[in-house]
Amino acid sequence: MKTKFYFLPILLLGGLSLFTACSDDDDENGGGQPSGPVIGPSGTNSGARLTSISADWGKTTYFQYNEDGTIKRISEEEDGEEDDWIAMTYNPFRIETKDNGFLKNVSFNDDGYLTHLAIEYSESDEEEGWSETGKGDMKLTYNSNGNLTKITVTGSYSGKGDGESFSGEYTGSITYSWIEGNLAKIQSTYDFGDGELSTETYEFEYSDEVNKIQQYIIGVDDATGFSEDFAPIGWLGKWSKNYPSSCTELKVEKDDEGKKTYTWTRSWSNFSTTSDGLLSGFNYNGNRYTYTYDNTAPTAKKAAAKQTLNNNAPSPRTKKMSRRHLRHARMLNRK
Repeated sequence: MKTKFYFLPILLLGGLSLFTACSDDDDENGGGQPSGPVIGPSGTNSGARLTSISADWGKTTYFQYNEDGTIKRISEEEDGEEDDWIAMTYNPFRIETKDNGFLKNVSFNDDGYLTHLAIEYSESDEEEGWSETGKGDMKLTYNSNGNLTKITVTGSYSGKGDGESFSGEYTGSITYSWIEGNLAKIQSTYDFGDGELSTETYEFEYSDEVNKIQQYIIGVDDATGFSEDFAPIGWLGKWSKNYPSSCTELKVEKDDEGKKTYTWTRSWSNFSTTSDGLLSGFNYNGNRYTYTYDNTAPTAKKAAAKQTLNNNAPSPRTKKMSRRHLRHARMLNRK
């Protein structure tokens, strides 16, 4: 999985296993009592629930549900051993991670798509000699077709490290450009407010094969780490009407040491589907991925509007640590 808070403007890069959390025991449930979104694997009710995504190199992600169809648990196994999980509980609605980190102030729109996420955190490490507190806010918007169009991030932080105090604000945005129902480009920009900038551009090509219910394809949205967990169950809207064939990524980083540029490519092929048109498998960068379903799911009910989750937020790493790893995080987490 890729869901984690890794200094919010980086937008959850890397694996869920790097989710970190405060040890605060406060129970902040907020004002909402939502039942949670109940939708199919594409952001529309297909009558099927995605139960697993398996890679031929040994990793499987499992999706478990309550009797009413709400998502209950997302877990990851590698070589037969569980190493990560996300759990959802209801009344009040809470999302908890393996390391006791709670996502904070999660909201959904009438269609059950994720629209808001906020964090507040405080973390320290006596051995490393640093401490940091901060807050961040993330908003997601969609077009009339149910496609994700933009994610905006704002936040601030302050702390001490290496005998020095630091503080600042940051902004970030990711835009999704759609042409004739297909995601044509993703562009992300992060400004750390001290001359450090990071931009990424992803450009896609597509085959003529139709993605019948516009399911999310593993590897498409590498700009947001949580897509690999939340997009397959429909929380991030509808995806492209055709299956992708390739993507080219350009990353540019600028700081006081100068500018660096990186380029990656990825590819998809050999898509297969069930008799109902649900995605059953494909090749991604040379590996085979397989999807399985529970086709006895009840008729889905859309999530209640303005759903709210307010619990302990998972704690980001310090600004210094995140900056040190920023240049390598993408490569380390690639498959």
